[in-house]
Amino acid sequence: MAADTLEKALAAEVDVRVRAALNEKMEVLRKALRGLEGVLTGAEVKAATAAKPTPRPRNSKRACSIVGCKRPVKSRGFCAAHYQKWHKLSGTGKLPAEWKPDAAPHSIKDVKLPRGRAGNARNQEAAAF
Repeated sequence: MAADTLEKALAAEVDVRVRAALNEKMEVLRKALRGLEGVLTGAEVKAATAAKPTPRPRNSKRACSIVGCKRPVKSRGFCAAHYQKWHKLSGTGKLPAEWKPDAAPHSIKDVKLPRGRAGNARNQEAAAF
């Protein structure tokens, strides 16, 4: 009989502690949900993303950012050739500081890259270090 009362008391104590822990966690979740009020619902997100942005004009009359280049802007203020050079230089970490995207036309000095044997020898020397 004493074992039954002890078991019941222990079950009641565990029940009280479990309920208290669950209530604490539920309160944390309620606070988090209150912080999410005003966040878009799934339908609102779909409606907001369904609106297509206005397309950029294809035939840009703006000139490339590189001094002396007469080609029209393709992307980020550079013509196609200089954009490719910018992309490759930024990927290798050799991009000059003045080569900023969307700079004013004819405001950036061009960089001459080594070609042929000189460029290959220079790349091999850099790889040796």
